[in-house]
Amino acid sequence: MTYDQALHMAMVWGAQLVVDIVVFVLTLWKSSQLRTRGYSNLVDIFMRDGAMYFAVISAVNAGNIAVLIVASNPMRGLTGGIANVLSAVMISRLVLNLRACSMEVPGLLSVHLSTRGDGSLAPQVGQC
Repeated sequence: MTYDQALHMAMVWGAQLVVDIVVFVLTLWKSSQLRTRGYSNLVDIFMRDGAMYFAVISAVNAGNIAVLIVASNPMRGLTGGIANVLSAVMISRLVLNLRACSMEVPGLLSVHLSTRGDGSLAPQVGQC
């Protein structure tokens, strides 16, 4: 990968970092509003895991940008795969913890599938 190509890749990763920052700030803002409506347990878990996701992904993206700009040619593409894998792991953790919390919080709307008499699945909207 040439230096110009690495610079373009660094700009793409930088744009992703900016989007992550914007989403995190908007999430903080919305969470502060939801906390006053009684969803404090769900908001606490979302903020804990969301902050962890943001910290890990931001650090990995910043490291990836630094490697793309500073490293020698064979090392430039090394951290892209690590960033993608960590992103998938962290978002899975966030979603699974939110799902577990939503099962414990009464009053959250969910959709359950049940079987009909003929064996087909039918969605039913209900409470957790």
